[in-house]
Amino acid sequence: MIFGDREKHWHRQLLPPVSILFDFGAVYEGFCYDYGRTVCFGEPQGDQQRVYDLVMAAQAAGVAALKAGEATTEQVDAVARQVIEEAGYGSAFRHRLGHGIGRDVHEPPFLTRGDQTPLREGMLFTIEPSILQFGGFSARVEDVVVARPGGGEKLTNGFQQLIVID
Repeated sequence: MIFGDREKHWHRQLLPPVSILFDFGAVYEGFCYDYGRTVCFGEPQGDQQRVYDLVMAAQAAGVAALKAGEATTEQVDAVARQVIEEAGYGSAFRHRLGHGIGRDVHEPPFLTRGDQTPLREGMLFTIEPSILQFGGFSARVEDVVVARPGGGEKLTNGFQQLIVID
């Protein structure tokens, strides 16, 4: 898909219930912010609410694990990922848990397997777990979180429930 080339856009009708994942960014005085939410058009059916709730639980686990002076970036990813894996959706969590954010929107260190950066007080990360299912309900949330000694501090707290539009 190439934006601006109408022939290559993926045109399809979205029929409720369907999830749309939104990702927003901003820059203020040279510093970046990244924020994402999931919206469900139509009342959630079957396991759709469960999928969203699992993503929120994984994010909460990741935020709690973001302990400066105690954990590494790899360990934080593993804690959040375990929530989704234990629920049977491990293969649908297709990317890292998050990334550093500051003067660039995606900067190291990364919350992912293989990155063993020790957490220090004040480091900023996105925590953005997801369950991405082709042909099924997907969900993702994203917030910027500050690493603290007792666990992460979210900089945003709005729209924690699944947004449903009839």
